[in-house]
Amino acid sequence: MAAMIPVGQALENAGVMAWLVTWMSESFGRAGPAWVLIAIFVATMMLSQIISNTATAVLFAPLALSLASALDVSPVPLVVAVAIAASLAFMTPFSSPTNAMVFGIGGYRFFDFVKVGLPLQVVTAIIAIFTILLIFPF
Repeated sequence: MAAMIPVGQALENAGVMAWLVTWMSESFGRAGPAWVLIAIFVATMMLSQIISNTATAVLFAPLALSLASALDVSPVPLVVAVAIAASLAFMTPFSSPTNAMVFGIGGYRFFDFVKVGLPLQVVTAIIAIFTILLIFPF
């Protein structure tokens, strides 16, 4: 996680974050802030399958704040979406420490995590998105 803070700062300094904010607000912002929330939720959720959920949150939280500012909406729903989506790491054995611990000992294969994790992740994401939009309005 400590290495991701400088990576996030480097992305900010290089202009990648500004480009992402512009691209996401132009691509999804026209349809409304709910679609931006869904897009950032899905992107955060997918990246958390590859790297640590904490590192994913460190990378996406500034993006969520910048997107909220660009769309002139409350940042709370977007930041909550990042926090919840980053913790939805069920599809890969290396997405969370608990998955990694049982991977070798339990004799599981990679596809075992996908078979169980994908449906769980989809159902949880749908419930989470609707709940965020209901509890934390823009």
